[in-house]
Amino acid sequence: QGFRISDLEKLAACKTSDNQSNLLEAVVQLALQRDQEMLNFTKEMDSIRQACVIDIAETRQTVTQLNQSMTTLVKELNLREMEKKDLADAGKQVMADNFSSKMGDFYNAKKGELEALWEDLAGTEKALKLLGQYYGEHEAQFIPSAFFRNIASFCRQVENVRKQKQKGPLMPRTGEDAP
Repeated sequence: QGFRISDLEKLAACKTSDNQSNLLEAVVQLALQRDQEMLNFTKEMDSIRQACVIDIAETRQTVTQLNQSMTTLVKELNLREMEKKDLADAGKQVMADNFSSKMGDFYNAKKGELEALWEDLAGTEKALKLLGQYYGEHEAQFIPSAFFRNIASFCRQVENVRKQKQKGPLMPRTGEDAP
């Protein structure tokens, strides 16, 4: 049994018995002593910060709305085509329809992109599901944006402690903060 990604942020809350340090500081100090390159993972995680802002449920909703709009457009184009046919069958003059022409071209140009968007979304959802499973997250409770926020926050914590440790020992606390 391991730990949850959300538990990484709690390392800083695990204080030493003298309350002067915490588990995260001890881990970073050990890494600095043994192999500083172990801490370079934080630089490799820059793309995680971008993933924090992506809400897959909101993305699915947006793509669904696009699909509904395209479906409405197709219905409108079909309706206009039927009206033209009815007018022609009745021997009436059919006026040029710029809307149908332009929007028909638009639909034909964009329907492939919408299909590709659906495929990309499905692939992303599948990859995120596998990611959650890999890290032992409960599928029903797994929120990818929160997962990535936890990792990004942990990386920031590690970087802050690393910088602090590389500057040297902290000055003793004075005043009201002193133990």
